[in-house]
Amino acid sequence: MELVHSMSKEDIIEVDTWNTFLTILAPFAPFMTEELWARQGHSESVHKNAWPRLQKKLLEESTITIPVQVNGKIRGTVTISAHEEEKEVVSRALQVPMVKKYLDGKKIVKTIYIQGKIVTFVV
Repeated sequence: MELVHSMSKEDIIEVDTWNTFLTILAPFAPFMTEELWARQGHSESVHKNAWPRLQKKLLEESTITIPVQVNGKIRGTVTISAHEEEKEVVSRALQVPMVKKYLDGKKIVKTIYIQGKIVTFVV
């Protein structure tokens, strides 16, 4: 339903997009999709159409939000690029207001960064 709502907001829906949508919907609404498929001018059944192939590059997130901990408790989050360097992530984590509050006047004993997962400061 979310896909239908987002597609309804578009002025023009490409034929390939529509055909892919009907192919994916076919197992759930076979009679309706068969009728719509025929109206598109296809002579064979929608159920004989090849299932869409997965495109892994479209699944990758360009930005991610990771938690920032101080002494084992989450004190904030930081949004970073998926492939950002550790040095940059740590410096951005230090700028989070709630993290600053818990680090103010204290010495950082250890900084742990697990790429794309979490930043932890031990004071």
